[in-house]
Amino acid sequence: MTVWINRLCIFWLTAVVGIYAAYWTNWIPYWEAGGYAGTVLIASLLAFLAQGLDKFQARGSGRRIPEIWLHLLELIGGWPGAHFGQQLFRHKTFKPSYRRMFVSAIVIHITLLGICLFYFGSTTAETTQ
Repeated sequence: MTVWINRLCIFWLTAVVGIYAAYWTNWIPYWEAGGYAGTVLIASLLAFLAQGLDKFQARGSGRRIPEIWLHLLELIGGWPGAHFGQQLFRHKTFKPSYRRMFVSAIVIHITLLGICLFYFGSTTAETTQ
């Protein structure tokens, strides 16, 4: 399971960086593309750091980050960073309930993105005619 998530995360982050670069070089004139790419990159960084901090706190018996916050970061687009953080820090990789919610966050995020692209794609085409 980890191999396909690794490949998906690498592909996703590469695509987001490409979208972000295309936005900043005016290849994509829509602010939505740059906003989405920026959100995914920032959320991924925050999710990665949150995984590391939570692992550090777990080892030291400190105050933990609630799982709901980790899942919210994943849901808004930080799931690639969260996955890399899980693998690097060996954190929450074997907890079945967390893994189910993690995969659900990925599916929900991609589904909502697809719905938004379909909706905004059809409205953009109508307004340009």
